[in-house]
Amino acid sequence: MIQNINLEIPGILGQLLNFGSVNIETAGAGAFTFDYVADPRAVQSEIFRRVEAFRSQQRQAEAGRRRTELLDWFSVYDQVRNSTPSASPLPPSHQTET
Repeated sequence: MIQNINLEIPGILGQLLNFGSVNIETAGAGAFTFDYVADPRAVQSEIFRRVEAFRSQQRQAEAGRRRTELLDWFSVYDQVRNSTPSASPLPPSHQTET
């Protein structure tokens, strides 16, 4: 999972020609550096956009799984509730006298 994305534009030449390095830090795999990238700010923005789109898609999928799970639970609950006979009072001849 991407943790951070940094960019470095080396000096005046890098600023004039709009090139630089993009460094991507991940949680498990370490860091990846892409050197001499054209328009590093746009590259950084695009990576951020795609990461956010991926995370949004994951959140939506998780919400769908939760909805399905809740529907399953309510369905089972309804089946159990409807299949359990309700307790009826004993006939008058079996009731204890006080």
